[in-house]
Amino acid sequence: MNMIRTLALLVGCAAAAACSSANLPESQKLSSQKVGEIAARIEAQYPNLAQEKRDEVLRVVVRSLDEMVFIEGGTFEMGDFGWKCDFNPAEVCTWPCGVPEDSVCNITMMGDAQLHTVELSSYHLAAKKTTLGDFDLYRSVKGLPPVRSELRDRERLKYLFDPMNRRQ
Repeated sequence: MNMIRTLALLVGCAAAAACSSANLPESQKLSSQKVGEIAARIEAQYPNLAQEKRDEVLRVVVRSLDEMVFIEGGTFEMGDFGWKCDFNPAEVCTWPCGVPEDSVCNITMMGDAQLHTVELSSYHLAAKKTTLGDFDLYRSVKGLPPVRSELRDRERLKYLFDPMNRRQ
């Protein structure tokens, strides 16, 4: 089934003028074939979207994928490691401040964050925050208005709505 879907995407890409290699954005990490497959997927998912808007979505997707960083999976301890019971914030020390690990007090108020082992698979994570412009593009593709559009014309707030602003 996956092979059929990939072939359908490639055929769709070959048929779409936007998928010609001359029109595809360049990627630092993806092959032109992969970028073409992404373009075909966008074309298939949003057939009524103007070509200019689909091209913009493709550029954002490719840039976002290029900016991803790889995080190696592994096992780690998560929860309340505890701290010195008579901790003084003015006293700077390295955990557990010379106190035996079996005699530290909970940091959390209720003691509800028991120390436990967590295992994560490897994954990719965005290295940069999403820009407001990228989020506006997403909302427009979904048929939604820009966030807080009623505030965008206010002179004293305009700086908050700079499309290149990375949201906090």
